[in-house]
Amino acid sequence: MYNIGKFQLLEVVGEIQGGYAVKTGDEDPILLPTGECIGDIEMNDHVMVFIYNDTKDRLVATMKTPLAAVGDIAYLKVVDVVEFGGFAQIGLQRDVFIPLQEMETPLKIGNSYLFRIYLDKTSRLCATTKVYNNLSTDHSYKTNDRVTATVVKINPEIGVFVAVDNEYQGMIPNNEYFENFEVGQVVELRVIRIREDKKIDLATRRLVADQLVVDSERIYSKLLAEGGKLYFHDKSTPEAIKAEFEMSKKAFKRAVGRLLKDNKIEIYEEFIQVKGDF
Repeated sequence: MYNIGKFQLLEVVGEIQGGYAVKTGDEDPILLPTGECIGDIEMNDHVMVFIYNDTKDRLVATMKTPLAAVGDIAYLKVVDVVEFGGFAQIGLQRDVFIPLQEMETPLKIGNSYLFRIYLDKTSRLCATTKVYNNLSTDHSYKTNDRVTATVVKINPEIGVFVAVDNEYQGMIPNNEYFENFEVGQVVELRVIRIREDKKIDLATRRLVADQLVVDSERIYSKLLAEGGKLYFHDKSTPEAIKAEFEMSKKAFKRAVGRLLKDNKIEIYEEFIQVKGDF
């Protein structure tokens, strides 16, 4: 029996037009195209191959390693979107199909997303963006670790669901970020807690002391870019501050205080400005 979408050891039983005939047990031979071979091939060799359906829906083999096999979760680039689904590069002659019902969000050509690879009812390789429940919680992260994660789902009322290192379940609660995210985006995050179920809660912002430096530099850079003056002050709304600086009002006031202490700015009732000649 052929293990479609996985690697399998097959015997070379003949040379045919376009390549070699390979098989297992009493199954009919399938084609291993010449262009899919690695190294020299001889009769009765046993070769490790990946098995899939080509663009003509023929069962074929390749000795090359695809970007993902059945059951894997992989970060793949979308190369086409059509009325009934889309296609992503998987490192084979045939792109992997993404059925429309397996898209949790509209996909954009040229963007990459996290997909889980599976076989449909016709044994064709397919991909789905519904990966979160297939991610693991068996990890060793701890509070304040810095991690890389891929955005897999966004719920504005709850937060941003991510795959930490593309393997583990994580979430950025909606009170822990001020940026606008997109599914497929890769972000650097900080672990803020490990829940009892071992799911990871994360934040975009650093520890307070480190983040203070980043926020202060951001505000000061905007001041310089705007001619040395910004019409933001103690009574500015949290929404306006978030939109302009991607930080909370509390963080804004803390960073402005740091700039004032460093003698870089002056604070007025309606605005802040760079201190001295500009």
